Amino acid sequence: MCLAVIAYNTHPKYRLIIASNRDEFYSRASTPVHFWEDAPHILAGRDMQDKGTWFGITTGGKLALITNVRDPASMRSDSPSRGEIVKRYLMQDLSPEAYLEELLSQGKDFNGFNLIFGTVGKLYYYSNHPEHWQEIRSGIHGLSNASLNSPWPKVEYAREYMRGLAQNKEHIQDSSLFSILFNDTTHPLEKLPDTGVGPGLEKMLSPVFIYSSNYGTRSSSVLKVDYNNQVTLTEKTFDRQEDGDTYQKRTENRANSFSFRIDS
Repeated sequence: MCLAVIAYNTHPKYRLIIASNRDEFYSRASTPVHFWEDAPHILAGRDMQDKGTWFGITTGGKLALITNVRDPASMRSDSPSRGEIVKRYLMQDLSPEAYLEELLSQGKDFNGFNLIFGTVGKLYYYSNHPEHWQEIRSGIHGLSNASLNSPWPKVEYAREYMRGLAQNKEHIQDSSLFSILFNDTTHPLEKLPDTGVGPGLEKMLSPVFIYSSNYGTRSSSVLKVDYNNQVTLTEKTFDRQEDGDTYQKRTENRANSFSFRIDS
């Protein structure tokens, strides 16, 4: 997961709205969102290499999403997969506060990450690089590969777009939320952070929706939870075109949608 924008307790119909993109190498196999066979209470996509996930929700209302912190100088080749962090929380019968304690003791075992986790009624943010955490307050929040609400151009764009949608007092269409996620506008170098990957990569990674010959946005997800605890999660997945080295942003592979009411 490399970008998420969240509207939390800001809309009269939906207590929580999350629109998010997962960016990954095309060569890394994964499955679309589904209820897991070995954990039927988890609704999430799955990385087939290490069996973790980047974003998921349970039938009991626990949810988590993760982004990497972009700092190549600090990367360790022997670090465990960060998808395990989301999987552990969704698998375990732990409160958000108990899992936060676990993160504070074990978070440094992993390469840099940001985690949003909790329940639909109480969310936390934790990062291990540098280590800090906070309870997420009501409002519009954005997260990419730096700290929560860091003013990267694509984060600021996504927050502003979501802020406008949240002013609509009626139903918010999924298509409007996917419009945020499909924006492929690159940004000028002078407005971009210097994360150590070089100017070419900084520019390639600057849009909300990324595409290149070997890396790009693999899935876009929209989660909505209303005040009756009705959940809808829709995911669109993408692959590189097989007949060339370019990746077109509207080359949809499939769309999957799920709806359920959180167990009380």
